[in-house]
Amino acid sequence: MADFVVEVLRVITSPVVEKGLFSKPYITFRHYLGCYEQIFEIGAALGFVHRNRFTTVVRLLSVSGREQDLAPHLNQVAQKVLAETGRPSSFLDLAMLREEPRIENLWREAGASEAQIQSRKESFRLELNGAFQMLQAALTYGIAFGGTFPDLTEELWRAAYEGPVDENEWRGMRQAGLSLPEKPPGPVSIEEMYSRLLPLIRSCVAAECPELLPQFQEPC
Repeated sequence: MADFVVEVLRVITSPVVEKGLFSKPYITFRHYLGCYEQIFEIGAALGFVHRNRFTTVVRLLSVSGREQDLAPHLNQVAQKVLAETGRPSSFLDLAMLREEPRIENLWREAGASEAQIQSRKESFRLELNGAFQMLQAALTYGIAFGGTFPDLTEELWRAAYEGPVDENEWRGMRQAGLSLPEKPPGPVSIEEMYSRLLPLIRSCVAAECPELLPQFQEPC
């Protein structure tokens, strides 16, 4: 269900998209990492809420009829992410702090020096179409993780969003590239986040697979 994926990516990236006089729309590397983190966490909320009917939410990512094949593959993907990360202390360990070294290694393998890599991290621009291809992976990984490891997802979410937020930590995340408001918001449960996404989900489902609408309701 490509429309849903594109809409999520558009909503998250639109505040940080830039366009030069003669360039295509782009986002900076720092903003890309911030968007990657936010999209992963959105996916984790989706996977968590649909953990007991995982193939339903997988339908948002797959061609109709292939969700039964894709669901077990996503379980394997989530297990691989966790194995590579070890015991995560936050969602950052699972998303942004995995993606940044991955790209650094690509630059390194292409011959960039450490000094060039550090410079690129501050100045590199990703054309929006190319960024979307990689950000789709963040949504997929998030859904996979939330559906495969719901208890750990809930634990990380509560630590990140349901308790008091350290303002210095919040400021640091903004400086790292996350597109966040200046001040931390109040507590937000994972179910509340899903409810915020629900109008977008239902709009896309109604257009492409209306028979699935009963599966996308407010969480109990």
